This record gives sequence, structure tokens and C-alpha cells, in this order.
Amino acid sequence: MGPSVHELRERDMLTLAPQRVAEIGRAKLIISAVLSLHRMHRDDFFGHRRDLHLVAARRDAAHRLREAGFTSGQIGRILKRNHTTVLNYFDGLRDGKRRRLNERAVLRHVDPELREPIQMIAQAEGVTLEMLIAQWVGERARYEIGRAETADKREEK
Repeated sequence: MGPSVHELRERDMLTLAPQRVAEIGRAKLIISAVLSLHRMHRDDFFGHRRDLHLVAARRDAAHRLREAGFTSGQIGRILKRNHTTVLNYFDGLRDGKRRRLNERAVLRHVDPELREPIQMIAQAEGVTLEMLIAQWVGERARYEIGRAETADKREEK
């Protein structure tokens, strides 16, 4: 088995068939789009952790790659995963059930009046509830840190 898509450098691509170079380019574009959409670093995406948001991003990439015509074996090499893992990404019933269970677990901790609007916002932005809430928590933390720093500066004066 040759090197995976993300391990190839431009100089290595010169020795490949033009069709393979085009496939690698398409795969890189798809992976870049998924990383950007899911707001994650390449190392996390290709790493070994199996946090729900990481698996969701890998699943998204697998579906996009499948739509682009890649086989399960090719997708496995691109994502640095076994092809059987990739096959699990395409099990729609399990995906939907897992997502619904996870959403219920997250929403249990949210004010009942806010549950539906949060779901609608997540759907409109095309992200999971966890990603949306994590983004909001991060924004709130930055706000609180800024507020504390401002208060400290006032006390110094």
C-alpha cells in the first residue's frame, strides 16, 4: 500500500499518474472543507481519539468522499482508518440513533424553553448541538476573561 493522501508532497506527485494526482487533489479539498466546517485541526481529525465531534467530522468527510466517487478502501486510506470503520460511517440507522441519543443527553441540561431554538440554530448552521454549545461556551469564557481583566485594570488604577 502506498502513502496516504496527506503524506504525499508535491514532488512525490510528479511520479504519479495524472488521474491519481487529480484524485489526491479532490480528496485534499474535501478534507480541508470538512476541517474548516467542523472547526478542527488536522492532527485532531487524523488522530486516534474518538470524541463524538471528531467522529462526526470523520463521518462527514467519509460521506463527502463517497459522493466524490471514492471507494471504502480509498476513504479508509485517506482518513487513516480501517475500511471496516469507514463502513460503519455509512450505517445510516446507527448514525441517526446515535445523534438523537446524544442530542437528548445534551438537551437534558438546557432550559426547556431554549431546547427547540437551540436545535433550530444548530440545524441552520449545519453543526451538531455539541459543536454549537461548545462554541457558545468558548465565547462566554472569552467574555468573562475579558471582563475579569478589565476589572483587574480598574483596581490597579
